[in-house]
Amino acid sequence: HLLRAGAPVDEGVGADFAATALAEPLAAALPGHEVRVDLTLAGEFGGAAWRAWSGHLLGLFVRPLWGVPPTGRLAWLRFGCFEREEEGRIAETLLLLDLTSLMRQS
Repeated sequence: HLLRAGAPVDEGVGADFAATALAEPLAAALPGHEVRVDLTLAGEFGGAAWRAWSGHLLGLFVRPLWGVPPTGRLAWLRFGCFEREEEGRIAETLLLLDLTSLMRQS
């Protein structure tokens, strides 16, 4: 599974990369956060099956996240996610995180 998330997460392959680069920093900064999905779409593009969804993470911002200082208050981190499927499994994820919006909340 290939994860492409842009800076500061960047790009990598496998569960270890996703955990270290994405899941662990999010869990430390926003412990117990909720994932709220606002929109879900699915269809074919370029001969592949894709799913797209957007929403936000909501949690108490208690530790720095990729250089953004914590506020000790509720914070929203908006995201867009695009997943390409191959043989019934997710082969690639493109993740857009709205860190600028998180910075404005700090």
